[in-house]
Amino acid sequence: MKRLTTLLVSDAKNTFRDDIMLIITIVPIFLSLLVRFGEPFLRSALEPYIDLRLHHGAIMAVLTSMTPMMYGWIIGFLLLDDRDEHTLSAIAVTPFSKRGYLLYRTLLIFLLSCVLSLVLIPLTDLSGLVFPRFIPVAVMAALEAPLFALALAAFSGNKVEGMAVAKFMGIMGMLPLLPFYIESPLVYIAGITPFFWVGKSVLLMEGPAGAYILSIAAGYLIHAAYLALFLRIFNRRVED
Repeated sequence: MKRLTTLLVSDAKNTFRDDIMLIITIVPIFLSLLVRFGEPFLRSALEPYIDLRLHHGAIMAVLTSMTPMMYGWIIGFLLLDDRDEHTLSAIAVTPFSKRGYLLYRTLLIFLLSCVLSLVLIPLTDLSGLVFPRFIPVAVMAALEAPLFALALAAFSGNKVEGMAVAKFMGIMGMLPLLPFYIESPLVYIAGITPFFWVGKSVLLMEGPAGAYILSIAAGYLIHAAYLALFLRIFNRRVED
């Protein structure tokens, strides 16, 4: 317990000491509040031209993916520092072990992303939210936090490359929009990515139970597969 407390304090200091990381930490909260209080005004202004309520699901899907993406970036850069400074190699020979350290890091952002999504998305007051069905979606999306973190640390040689990987992953984070605006069966090609299934599951929250359950199941399987792959690549890179 003492080791966990020490790590939490150290991570908090590193996060709040870096202005960019601090901004990333509060962005999901800021955006949720912006949607909550700004959407009614924007909807009223656009009412003669477009019904913004028809796009609430798409907005919800992006916000749901954004929280784990942001926190995944933070932990990804911390893991990058740990790898470059050989902290992981040092931890590997301690009782805490490298596996315990990675479990702490990934589980922390997974749980944090879950809690924030379950609080912030209802706060937006967007129509179409079916909270009991949203819970599995939020948990699925929260898996993207460790996924982002491991991808950033696994595919980056340094922080400059890390920024490039983060930007690419940020673009991929827009894939939840596809199910809302593309009706062709070809859209399922994007289903090879985990992000697609967050959008699809949000879209089906008000739909038939069978289709919703299949979407959730597919999403969890794809997320688990990518997590296993990125973890393996990251471990190999650390050992090199």
